[in-house]
Amino acid sequence: MANPLLLDIPEQHQEKAEEIRAYLVLVRGGAPFLSGADCTLLVKWLDEKVSIAAITTAIDRVAARRRAKRVRSRMSLNVCKGELRKILGHKTKTPKELKPIKNVGLKGLVQNLRRLDVPTSLSTAKQVLVQTLTNLSQNDGDLETLAKKAIKGCRDFHETVWRICEDQHEQLQLQSEQELASLRNLLGEQHWREMVEEVMRDKLRSRFPLISAQSIWNAINLSENGA
Repeated sequence: MANPLLLDIPEQHQEKAEEIRAYLVLVRGGAPFLSGADCTLLVKWLDEKVSIAAITTAIDRVAARRRAKRVRSRMSLNVCKGELRKILGHKTKTPKELKPIKNVGLKGLVQNLRRLDVPTSLSTAKQVLVQTLTNLSQNDGDLETLAKKAIKGCRDFHETVWRICEDQHEQLQLQSEQELASLRNLLGEQHWREMVEEVMRDKLRSRFPLISAQSIWNAINLSENGA
């Protein structure tokens, strides 16, 4: 049965499209569906067999750039086009925002995550993610499938962070509104709310930069290259 949030996506692409939709919504918040323009673009990418890992990594990189310089544009797949082209042309390039993974592949990422300090309220979520990635690192399946499952594990963790930190939302909202104050009179009410939520979510995600599609992309490509 087709996902009602992806009515404009052909059935053969529904599963992959759902993973990408969910990741984009995790990053930006707001409406749970893709715009018509984003649906059209996503179908084009999936027809061209662009991977979930590449697309979600582009989302991460654009989010990092928007973190450095707050902009008026809405977060969408369309604004990720240029970054995706760079990724497909230079698939192992690591942006400056992320610390390089010291070990090789998913096993190295797991070792780094084991050392990651998290609040007690997130210890279970971290354990689940570490176990998921440990299991995947021992799997000889194709890299696309491994990446998809690993990225979903990262998304699940950050969705838990958003929920567990609900008592911080009011303070995060105030901080985000102050940060975006120069844009307030330039945006409509709906656009303003969307931008504030995006910054709120970004502030929480940036506490755990290794838990991201970008890190999975790096780890998978290290595994593939044997570097």
